[in-house]
Amino acid sequence: NYMSSSRFSAYVEVAGAAADLLTNDLTTLQAFAGACVKANSDISDTDCVDNFIKNFGSLVFRKPVSATELAELKSGVSTWRDIIGRIYAHPRLMIHFEREGKVVIANGTYQLTAYELEARLCSAFWKSVPDVQGLAAAASGSILTSSGLKTEVARILSDPKARKTMWDFYRQWFAVDRLPGVFPFYDAASVAFAAPIVMAYEGLRGAAIEDGQEFLEYITWTSKGKLSDMFRSPMIFTTDPVLASAYGVTPRASKTALPVIDTSGHYNGILTRPLISMQNPSISNETNHILRGVFIATNILGIELGSPANFAEQNQAANNVPAGVSTRTEVSIKTAINACNGCHAGINPAGFALAHYDTLGRYTAIEKRFRNSDAGPVAVATNTIDSSTSLKIDGVDYTILDADGLVNALFTSGRIYQGFAQYYFRFAFGRTEVAEDDKQLLDTLKGGLRTMSIIDAISAMAMHPDFARTKATK
Repeated sequence: NYMSSSRFSAYVEVAGAAADLLTNDLTTLQAFAGACVKANSDISDTDCVDNFIKNFGSLVFRKPVSATELAELKSGVSTWRDIIGRIYAHPRLMIHFEREGKVVIANGTYQLTAYELEARLCSAFWKSVPDVQGLAAAASGSILTSSGLKTEVARILSDPKARKTMWDFYRQWFAVDRLPGVFPFYDAASVAFAAPIVMAYEGLRGAAIEDGQEFLEYITWTSKGKLSDMFRSPMIFTTDPVLASAYGVTPRASKTALPVIDTSGHYNGILTRPLISMQNPSISNETNHILRGVFIATNILGIELGSPANFAEQNQAANNVPAGVSTRTEVSIKTAINACNGCHAGINPAGFALAHYDTLGRYTAIEKRFRNSDAGPVAVATNTIDSSTSLKIDGVDYTILDADGLVNALFTSGRIYQGFAQYYFRFAFGRTEVAEDDKQLLDTLKGGLRTMSIIDAISAMAMHPDFARTKATK
């Protein structure tokens, strides 16, 4: 657990600021530390101080405060501000210590203690520290039994913090932050592209995120769905009339109403949602096939891509693009050069498979391209969209006709399970997986995703014996 000096200094500064806020007035301080507090400058009540440090410190340290730690926290302090700031800046909060268990395997594998296991569960599924109930489960030792661990995992995953943390994971896995910060754009060519949607409507980005979040949370929590449901369900959740018009459906009547079911056959699963298709638009809001393909390769398939080649050759190739061609043809010409083709042979096809979904989330059979001119927006190309392609996954070529075909290839190949498991592991543990050490956890998660609900698969990973172990080299 390495922390740079600059980051440590910033952490200490934040700890001090938090301590200042909590001790600025007596009412706030008493609400935080207890009615026994008389004043910030009065730490003469030993029982009051000790009880606070033991109770609050156990939450921060993720374990009971030892006699040595209690003495250290009290040494040299003269105010409550000093005590609180010292607890917040303590290494026990900043760093997860997992070296206090007994060695169970000769190669240096440690069995986590009850408190360390509880801390790992809460860190993975809440991105937070254990609560009072969690510390009680650790204190009783029940968490070290199969039945006790199962109960505690279920409790943690049923807490609202787990729901929030899972959405944070989805925001990263589905690259939600790649949606334009100011969207849509307002140049004349974009207005012509968007018609009849009014480009001045600034709520479209927020509506797409809300629709996507409700979709993902319904699949994950409400229906206890599988990963396949996430990529194939036709449910639409938007209550926004503009986004609903992009979908071609009537908006949901209210937040509590049942989801709308798409009957067109176009909107099956998360990859067809505006949450995805609105990301990273190209010039004049045109579809960016390349970045869509990169997203599928890196986030969904878990493939490590190399750095982009020199763009000079690609820009030169742009001179060979005929007028009036589709964005797909233009991309194919620009990336056919030797310096680019090696990577783009595995990138472009995934992007092409999603070509029917424009950057406003609409399904369209015809692509119209516009450019600005002194006389206003000019249509420079009108082409029938071709989403058919061939994508190689783990050495096997898959013939794909459209987005549904892409999803079928992801699940037939099994690579989607690897992509989710890899991304989720890194999110939950805050580190890259170690092939030999973490194989059992990854395999358990991948296997669970094939047959279980998403939450049950995550629970199965948490129940695996390796979840409660750590290597001395980590």
